[in-house]
Amino acid sequence: MSGSRLLIADDDAELRAWLQLVLRPLRATMAVASDGPGLLALLEQGTFDGYSDEPTRQAAAALGGAVVLDRPVEADALLALIRSLLASRTGAKGQKGASS
Repeated sequence: MSGSRLLIADDDAELRAWLQLVLRPLRATMAVASDGPGLLALLEQGTFDGYSDEPTRQAAAALGGAVVLDRPVEADALLALIRSLLASRTGAKGQKGASS
């Protein structure tokens, strides 16, 4: 999953830290926002493969984003879901490149 980009957005510092810890095994690049302006600034900087919260879902959808997760979520379930989604996105990107 190296090379993937995830966006974590939440006003709760403990939750942001927990998400970063849980997702660390993915070896993805993680951008973190603690508020709305920070979130919007990150969204304007590029695309991400996954997002975490409802305001982000709306902003990401408007920008063609991928996946947003709602709370609460168990660590193992979160990690499995993100792995699966990143694997399917990587496969889709590879297929697009192969058909060009």
